[in-house]
Amino acid sequence: MIQPLRAVHRMAVSAMAIALTAIFVFGFAARRPATLTRKFVLQLPASTYLVRKPPWLWKNHTMESWFYADSADSRRISVAFDSAMIWDEPDVLLYWSAEAPQGDAIPASARLLGKFAPRRLFYLPQAADNGGHLILYSLGHRTVTDIATLEKLP
Repeated sequence: MIQPLRAVHRMAVSAMAIALTAIFVFGFAARRPATLTRKFVLQLPASTYLVRKPPWLWKNHTMESWFYADSADSRRISVAFDSAMIWDEPDVLLYWSAEAPQGDAIPASARLLGKFAPRRLFYLPQAADNGGHLILYSLGHRTVTDIATLEKLP
């Protein structure tokens, strides 16, 4: 009774080995090539121009930052970010404050700019012209994730 079952099992395993190998090889051959270059594309109004692109702004993260001004209103400054890293922190919020945070507490005068997301445009308050701090705060961990100190913007 066992001998015929063993023969069927051997044939099934042999067929599966051949079929799975073929599926694996055809799957690799059918893949699209991975794109290695990422391009930062942000839809900006025609009246905006680049003010500054500081190379090392953030303390803990490697992230590119672009500051834009509006030619119609030069006091209206906006900022956009691009980050290649994957964010582990949950619910990261972006704040602007004239004073630096102490520990993991957000200053009382801090202004919420929105939920942080790379490739999104954030508008800074009018008082940001004189400098201040951009603060990344993880709402899930209740900690300050990173701080960027801004000098006076034109």
